[in-house]
Amino acid sequence: MELTQQQKKRAGELHYSNFVFDYYPQGIPLVIDEQVKEYVAENLARGVDGAAILAGFHDLYLKEMESGSARGTRIKQQLEKSLEKSGVNCIAITMGNPSRPLMDLNNITTAIAWWKRFFGTFDGMVECHTPEEVEKSYVNKKVSALFCLQDGGCIGENINLLEILYNEGVRFIQVSFNKANAIGHGSTESKEKGLTEFGKKVVEKMNALRMVVDVSHCNYQTTLDAIRSSEKPVMVTHSSCKSVFTHDRAKTDEEIKALAENNGFFGVLLVPSFLSANPRPDFDIVIKHLRHAISIMGIDRVGIGSDWGLWSPDVPEELTEAMIQSAIKNLGLSKKMNLVAGVAPGEMKDYSDMYMVTEALVGAGFSDEQIKQIIGENFMDFWKRAVDT
Repeated sequence: MELTQQQKKRAGELHYSNFVFDYYPQGIPLVIDEQVKEYVAENLARGVDGAAILAGFHDLYLKEMESGSARGTRIKQQLEKSLEKSGVNCIAITMGNPSRPLMDLNNITTAIAWWKRFFGTFDGMVECHTPEEVEKSYVNKKVSALFCLQDGGCIGENINLLEILYNEGVRFIQVSFNKANAIGHGSTESKEKGLTEFGKKVVEKMNALRMVVDVSHCNYQTTLDAIRSSEKPVMVTHSSCKSVFTHDRAKTDEEIKALAENNGFFGVLLVPSFLSANPRPDFDIVIKHLRHAISIMGIDRVGIGSDWGLWSPDVPEELTEAMIQSAIKNLGLSKKMNLVAGVAPGEMKDYSDMYMVTEALVGAGFSDEQIKQIIGENFMDFWKRAVDT
């Protein structure tokens, strides 16, 4: 749907004058210059894993920024520009290199250390641990960074590691990724396999620590078990609705209803492969998933969790096929998942285009108040419920 100039103006005012949250695993936009292009070509020629090449961008950026070089200054300025244009004020980031298992504790702690170094040289973002810290960061015009785990399996069967991770700044943990761990089962597993006895203790411990339980990648039974085991509200940071499009990563109406009864939160992702059979969908399909989730959860319990990153069109074209193969090899995805890379809903080209989500909401007829809720307020209200109840 083509917006009128008045609608675009309204969308811009809503997007840039209100709090915006997103689940963005890689955490910062890509900066592609000639040296990065050379790095990609050299590593592809050597047969390096696609996700490892992409993850290496972060190390290149940090090395240059810490050196104080002219290139480092340009990278920093481009990051600031892209984040400002995106309008996103709070980013939930996945800890861990996606080319290595996300249940590898060393992978997680290495990533945490990297991000703490990054914040030391990039003052546009700040690590936050509470809703109050995020609100302060927003007032100070800084982008809040939240530490998240996509695979709670990194703790093995040592529940005491939860407290260590908490002390390192982690506040959101996904029970399981695409495969099983000691806690529960992932989205590619049989739907009947649920939360383990150890998993129930993990949920209880997370509740006590005020860490948020995330069930985005969990299979059907683990999702239901985790929600029912938790005394605190649970969230789905990034998923879609199975009634709209059948996919392993989507949630059934029963799961969404259980989340609603738990007073939880549902974030709709932007990954084309998970939203529709159309490899190049427009925003209508995103709106369809949002409306369906809202019909069950209510307007005040649904938001956006783009999951932007490995699949998106800002990834160099030379890496597109390598990224799909890497996702199958390293992340537990499968060819039957309709995997497509290098595209995004509508006209989105890179992370700075996140404002287009708000334009789509305006075009779909949502009110100003509803849009404010969807783009950020609902997440903040949820987080407060999850740590205060």
